[in-house]
Amino acid sequence: MELQLERPVTAFDVETTGADTVKDRIVSISLIRRDKTGVVEDGYYINPGIEIPAAATEIHGITNEMIAKAPTFKDVAQELYDKFFNGCDLIVFNRRFDPPMLHEEFARAGIAYPTNDTRIIDVMRIFHLKEPRDL
Repeated sequence: MELQLERPVTAFDVETTGADTVKDRIVSISLIRRDKTGVVEDGYYINPGIEIPAAATEIHGITNEMIAKAPTFKDVAQELYDKFFNGCDLIVFNRRFDPPMLHEEFARAGIAYPTNDTRIIDVMRIFHLKEPRDL
């Protein structure tokens, strides 16, 4: 099936130090960008500048030692924006977490994204509509 994209789309997933989109930080981001010319994908470990709590490590398996020498989000923010986000709409699993977390990290780096015109497709919502969990 050929995608009829009006704008490029980027699907991404983050692992973080916790669930607070303002105070917690990204420790890993995986991305796939699709446009009319093809697909680009990559993944980054991110040094959050704060300790990763043991409870978070239990969930995603990323330790403080693994990210000790990784770049900060601010170090890679412009590269991420240029390569994966500029002019793109988003595909996420959980619109209430990943986009706000990304927005906070970009804001700390001086980049405004997502913007008001960024469309967001939440595949979690689609999944729940197609696979309802009810008794």
